[in-house]
Amino acid sequence: MKTRIFLFSIMFSCLFAISSAAATLYHDGTGFRCRGDDGADITGWYQAGENAPWYYFDEDGYAHTGWLTYQNKTYYLRPTDGTMRAGQRLTLDGRVWQFDQDGAGTMMPVNYTGWMLDDITWYYRRSDGSFVTNGWKEIDGEWYYFDEVGYMKTGLISDGGAVYYLYDSGAMAHDADQCRRRYLHLRKLRRGRLAV
Repeated sequence: MKTRIFLFSIMFSCLFAISSAAATLYHDGTGFRCRGDDGADITGWYQAGENAPWYYFDEDGYAHTGWLTYQNKTYYLRPTDGTMRAGQRLTLDGRVWQFDQDGAGTMMPVNYTGWMLDDITWYYRRSDGSFVTNGWKEIDGEWYYFDEVGYMKTGLISDGGAVYYLYDSGAMAHDADQCRRRYLHLRKLRRGRLAV
């Protein structure tokens, strides 16, 4: 019983505070704040560790959310927690934005067609603003499968009475030996299709 209580208290603490050597990130019921080891709230840009997300704390000490223009660059910080978007292409406010690894955003043309990445996985946008859903699409000579939401699938999928293997890139497998090695001697692979 003591172990369960101890684990619960650790999990509960992690929900409300993230500590680094120099600061503690916490939610005070209104928004996220970050307190330095000197006890003062941090303002400006802050990253808790090398691979941790970036935040921008306004003069009032709260994490900025939504759009931010800083030194003539445009950034987007998630409304839910204030973390900066980086290395992604997203639709925000009806427009496609490309965010580089440093988080600076560039608005793409209205009729942009191509791959997009969100917090879950990849999806594909058509020039009319819709997304590929519920089936196969050939893109740059490779076949990809998209679910009902529009997310690209990977691994084994079943479609039309057949099972297909999709690489981590989402492309349909063409190499029978690769599939056999990965999936316990599955046989009769022909062009990515396994007999069921």
